[in-house]
Amino acid sequence: MPKTHRPLRAAKTLLQIALLLTMLVVFIFVAMSVLNRNADVNAEVAMVQEQIDAEAARGLEIEHQAGHQHSRSFIEDIARRRLNLAYPDEIIFIMVD
Repeated sequence: MPKTHRPLRAAKTLLQIALLLTMLVVFIFVAMSVLNRNADVNAEVAMVQEQIDAEAARGLEIEHQAGHQHSRSFIEDIARRRLNLAYPDEIIFIMVD
């Protein structure tokens, strides 16, 4: 190969290396962005799952309370505390401070 083509070939090789390095940097940047976004999404999914679990537990508690509201002990408790009622044969003691 003549000597005049060597500098042109070297410049072309350097340009190809620079282009490959640029593409590599862009690829790494995009990959890091995707990984960061993936971590954010995973954190959000975990947070939403915690909310779902909390609401499920709350739903079970509400179901338990709904079943308890029809029991005799619940009705007696409400009559005593809120309505100040007692059975006819009961003696009520009132504590005075």
